[in-house]
Amino acid sequence: MPASRVVKCAKCKVPLVGPDDARPDSLISCPSCGAGDTRENVEREVAEYMASGVSQALDAMVEGFALGLGQSSNLEGPRAERIFRFIIDEES
Repeated sequence: MPASRVVKCAKCKVPLVGPDDARPDSLISCPSCGAGDTRENVEREVAEYMASGVSQALDAMVEGFALGLGQSSNLEGPRAERIFRFIIDEES
């Protein structure tokens, strides 16, 4: 059974609200703090948030593998931490 995904405000951790029939230019926002943007921009930022998580996980795997071999991973250092306005929660 696939997990449902809920787009939330990164600051307040509450689900965003918007029209039921949201178009790409529809405004979606946090009911708590008011942070919001168009649906298209929210979806883009959530995709970037998820890609960032995958990149961090891969970096950790490479580092762990290299350390297990007694080598340096030669990574350029930690990635710059980006602050996201919108995140996605995976709920079972």
